[in-house]
Amino acid sequence: MKNPSIDKLNKCKILCVCLVNGDTISIGAIKPKSPSDFSKPKANLLDLSIAFTWELGYCYTDINHVGKGYSSSVACLSQYGNSFSWPGETY
Repeated sequence: MKNPSIDKLNKCKILCVCLVNGDTISIGAIKPKSPSDFSKPKANLLDLSIAFTWELGYCYTDINHVGKGYSSSVACLSQYGNSFSWPGETY
């Protein structure tokens, strides 16, 4: 992951910061799509490019919390609202 600039973060639809006991453990964003991802050298899906405006990106999870699904919550937030809870916990 490259460090996104403030300008890039300001263009995001959603910026998600996951906190556990006050510590930031995971981040991600719904950001403008990267047109090059659909290009012939990368995916060869030029026809699909017009169907997308946003994509999941700028994801990072602390090594001690990898595999717990925190980055997946960013995608859920984009569809279901602005709060998310794991069973038995509220963030």
